[in-house]
Amino acid sequence: MTVQDDGAEYFGPFPSMQVARDVCDVLSKNSLLRECSDEEFQKGRACLYLDLQRCLAPCERMQAVEEAYQQEVERVRRFLSGEDSALIALLTEKMKQLANELRFEEAAELRSKIHSLKRVFYRQADIISSVNENNLLIILPSEKYSERCKEFVVLFIRFGRLKAQHKISPDEVFALEGEIRRVFFSGEQKPERCEKEEIDEMHILSSWIYHNRESLACLYMSPYSSAEHAVMALAERLAELSGLQKVQSLCKAEGMS
Repeated sequence: MTVQDDGAEYFGPFPSMQVARDVCDVLSKNSLLRECSDEEFQKGRACLYLDLQRCLAPCERMQAVEEAYQQEVERVRRFLSGEDSALIALLTEKMKQLANELRFEEAAELRSKIHSLKRVFYRQADIISSVNENNLLIILPSEKYSERCKEFVVLFIRFGRLKAQHKISPDEVFALEGEIRRVFFSGEQKPERCEKEEIDEMHILSSWIYHNRESLACLYMSPYSSAEHAVMALAERLAELSGLQKVQSLCKAEGMS
């Protein structure tokens, strides 16, 4: 599957088709998102899934239901972005309950799915997210990196697109504060439409991040943070990656103690 200009959000990439199927199966059984077709949805009346407590029936278009449904959508988004592990905890409790009821085959199957989900969402929590919502600083060693030359490349990813890149050493990090503010905290809104070239770029970049995940580090840029906090987080990560123990010395050098 590739990213299309259809207004949808895309999550991944996942390591295999089986993992993607496991995710879909878990969400189908443990979330309240609708599974009916758009044609059925437009009829405006609840179906069997409401009786089975598998859907909130947003088709009925009641304000309270619509608000609850949006909260459920956000809960699923947080899970798929690796930001919320509540669903993993719920599945673990279900697995224990199945084992207590001596339903060992079902418990083993669920355990396999839990392990699969943990590998994706715990280890890649800062990478697996909505492709067209990705707002990241990606850090990787430059081609000059060595024990004597601690040089890194920092990639600025905004809405899944590469906006800028810089080569810096840890003691130069505060020079990037202005660029961080310009790219991530200028109030820019996510584009409503994407050109084909942008879609291709997002897909290639997302795949590259996943396949190189062992050799890079990512910092998620929260819209509720600030450029000052972001540059501090970057300074701490660079100090950690380069083996420096005291990031405070870098702060004092910039008058930010």
